[in-house]
Amino acid sequence: MNKEIQSIIKNLENTLSGQPWYGRAVYEILGEVNEPDVYKKPGGNGHSMIELLYHML
Repeated sequence: MNKEIQSIIKNLENTLSGQPWYGRAVYEILGEVNEPDVYKKPGGNGHSMIELLYHML
């Protein structure tokens, strides 16, 4: 497999379930969220958690 593709895969795995440079992994954080809360918007032009998650994908 191409080295660039391997690097992308490694970074995604680290971001989702590893120990990313910015703090906690995405799956760890999502595991603590209550389902009804993902649809709530913080107000103003803020986005809901589900909108941000869709953007990430």
